[in-house]
Amino acid sequence: ASLSNFTEVTTGTVWTVDVTPTNLGNVTVDVGANSATDLAGNGNSAASQFSILYNNIPTDITLSASSILENNAIGDMVANLSTTDVDAGDTHTYSLVAGTGDTDNASFSISGDQLLAQEEFDLETKASYDIRIQTMDSQGGTFEKAVTITIDNVPEADMRITGDGNIPGPTPLGIPQNFDITIHNDGDATLNITSILYPATFGGPVSGISVTPGNSQVVTMNFTPPAAQTYTGDITIQSNGRSEERRVG
Repeated sequence: ASLSNFTEVTTGTVWTVDVTPTNLGNVTVDVGANSATDLAGNGNSAASQFSILYNNIPTDITLSASSILENNAIGDMVANLSTTDVDAGDTHTYSLVAGTGDTDNASFSISGDQLLAQEEFDLETKASYDIRIQTMDSQGGTFEKAVTITIDNVPEADMRITGDGNIPGPTPLGIPQNFDITIHNDGDATLNITSILYPATFGGPVSGISVTPGNSQVVTMNFTPPAAQTYTGDITIQSNGRSEERRVG
């Protein structure tokens, strides 16, 4: 290590000096006998040696990703964290901290060097989250960074049913009467009807209906009364996107 900028603090007895290490980490400084003299030519009578620890604080935090797909599971990994630090071989720990940009810290957690989701994200509800991350090196040097995590879309079907299911009456006993409902797909993925459940005396297709995004399909159902009475019930239509009931009768 080189020594420079000697400054006298206490006349003739105490001086300060800048130490510039040649290597980072533990630095040993040797002061040889008579290596320093005052104006009268008096030198230090004995050699001495002292050790200092030279540490650079971290300068950046990098995330392996800055987004996560919606409909995730709690605990899913968002990103791996890494630190920029000129001290080769230094280790780092990470935490979420208060400060500018910490609005959504509660929606995430950190385990080791992984940023994890602590809620199920829905793009249609919220598109981005702001968090503040700190990295700390093995000597206590810290760096903080505010980052934004965006939510990526997962294509989803969105079923909407129109048609009231009213049967024009009166209906002759034992004679099927047809009626239509319309299945709309307001989402951005194909809507697949997995099952249709009918109350007694109502019928129609039970599956095999697909509707592409932005389109609709008319589905014909039927009603066959076995006795003279009022009939009513719910038709349940289940799909890959949702389940919806339609009152008929």
